Amino acid sequence: MRNFFAVIEDIRPDDAIIITCNDFTRDAKKYAKAKNIKLVTIRASREEDWNDRMQRFSFHLRLRYISGVSIEVKTGNQDSLSKLSSENESESQKSSTLENPLYISIDNRWLSIVDLINKEKPSYPEPPIDRVSKFIRAPMARIGNNEPHSIEGVSIEYRFSTMENDSLIELQGLARLIVRGFGESDLIVWDMDFRRFTITANGEVVAIDQL
Repeated sequence: MRNFFAVIEDIRPDDAIIITCNDFTRDAKKYAKAKNIKLVTIRASREEDWNDRMQRFSFHLRLRYISGVSIEVKTGNQDSLSKLSSENESESQKSSTLENPLYISIDNRWLSIVDLINKEKPSYPEPPIDRVSKFIRAPMARIGNNEPHSIEGVSIEYRFSTMENDSLIELQGLARLIVRGFGESDLIVWDMDFRRFTITANGEVVAIDQL
């Protein structure tokens, strides 16, 4: 350690640290403290290292989501409803896309039924409530670019489902090595796949398994 301090005096580093896999004597610790040298002991982790550290995380996940939507066009005119149904079937045969061609007139502008469903989506209810219905008054509806037809409004039913799951996360190893000595907190090495290194005669640092 005295030789190490001589090097410190020579090169004046920002920090001076001595690392060992064993331990330091009482005299060495006193000398290091007097010379502002940090001492670090690397050792295998032990059970007591878990003290004041979280090892297990248990949580309950509940996901509430919309599992389905039903729509119904309300109209007192059966002729309008028949025309909308006929035009919808015709448009569906023309197009291979899954987009619904129904448009509803809301506040003097046309909204696709998909946009209306998203716009009117209610807050997610708590179980056991699993259905929420809404009636949106609207004067007109049309299919694609066809002529609009008079309606009373649209009824939308939202169906809700719940997915629940209990999970436990347990950390199997705090670290293979605990580095102690850096002030109040430990430096924890999290890498679980440690490799041993050595210095060759040429001064090259290489992994032992590469020799």
